[in-house]
Amino acid sequence: MEKKDLTNVAYTDEYLTKREKWIAAVVRPENMTYKEEILSENGYNRTITEYAAVVDGLNLGCSHNKVYDAGGILIHEYTSLDDHRFFCTPVAHSNGRQYLAYKEDLYGYSVLDIESKETFRYIPAESWKDGGETFIVVDIFYNPINDIVAAEGCYWACPYGTFLFEVKDPMKQFTRYLDIYSIAGYDKYGTIDFQSWDGADILLKSTAGQKPPYKYETFKMTQMEYEQALRIV
Repeated sequence: MEKKDLTNVAYTDEYLTKREKWIAAVVRPENMTYKEEILSENGYNRTITEYAAVVDGLNLGCSHNKVYDAGGILIHEYTSLDDHRFFCTPVAHSNGRQYLAYKEDLYGYSVLDIESKETFRYIPAESWKDGGETFIVVDIFYNPINDIVAAEGCYWACPYGTFLFEVKDPMKQFTRYLDIYSIAGYDKYGTIDFQSWDGADILLKSTAGQKPPYKYETFKMTQMEYEQALRIV
């Protein structure tokens, strides 16, 4: 698997300027396209307001998200540079602290420490380059046994797959990662979706082959198998 530049550019002047200009151009009352309230995990409610506009010939979307606890108290709000309704998932980390993991861009991810209100944003440098591409995470499943996050998603226009990320400190970038395809085989499976954690082992649901008719099957990858293959950032 080709080594990609996974340096975090979320706090660079270039990225922040692009982000601020995008939001200023799109998030306006006249550009609102949709608003709904959805029930998130563990009793958290999220109001999502979507916006769309054509800016310099480009179709741009944004979503403004407000997250409320079970008592209706606003605990966080953020704007995503995409109108896809990505995850906003509570995480009870092994360090004893409570977090929200969510998306503020098509690429990367963000984290809120619910108690301190501190946030961390990660945008991979590879996705910021001309023609660059990194894995687009659409859902996450944290395992407190070993601080591994199973992330479902895909590369742009590619079959769904699953990545593993080691997250020892949620307020910092992940330390190791793995594309499950790289050891399960690109030719053998059409998709690889997360099914469940079995202790520290992982159960994955897949389609056999790249063309229909698809046959779904479940296979297990042991902790030893994926631990040996995890790559250091």
